[in-house]
Amino acid sequence: ESWGEWVIRTYQAKDKDGVISLFRRGMEHNFKTHGIPEGEISGHLEYIQQSINDDLNSIEEVYMNRGGSFWVVVHNEEVIGCVGLERHSDDLAELRRMSVSTSWGRQGIGKALLSELVAFAKQRLFKMIFLTTLNLFSPARAMYENAGFIFVREEQKVGEHAVVVRYELDLCP
Repeated sequence: ESWGEWVIRTYQAKDKDGVISLFRRGMEHNFKTHGIPEGEISGHLEYIQQSINDDLNSIEEVYMNRGGSFWVVVHNEEVIGCVGLERHSDDLAELRRMSVSTSWGRQGIGKALLSELVAFAKQRLFKMIFLTTLNLFSPARAMYENAGFIFVREEQKVGEHAVVVRYELDLCP
């Protein structure tokens, strides 16, 4: 789907480096701007590397070949946004790796990715989408809440300042 200057499309192998770079830069930016103290940054950087090792190095295998999908937003061949939907069961899928380039923030890219993902999930007859994010990431949380995701619970503390929070979207209310 095209939105003027940028285009949303399904992930292709050639996007891998761009996705990893976008995710790394976005997470590092989030940790700095949301006041994670220097002493706790290393644990968060380990999380970034773990994320790359766990699934971003094998997007086709983890997301696309198992009944989910992964989308990128591209501007002049540069990846400026991404999100994945990982299938957990016939009924349940997880929104993962939502990231939008900081220089492209507040332009509706995250919202467009989210609506693409939700439309796909409904088409595939998932009953629920869940996601986890950090309590500190207020703009992302507001976007999810505006899209109908409901805060369910705090899952775990991360260091002294962050908490992993879970949201759910019921697709068959």
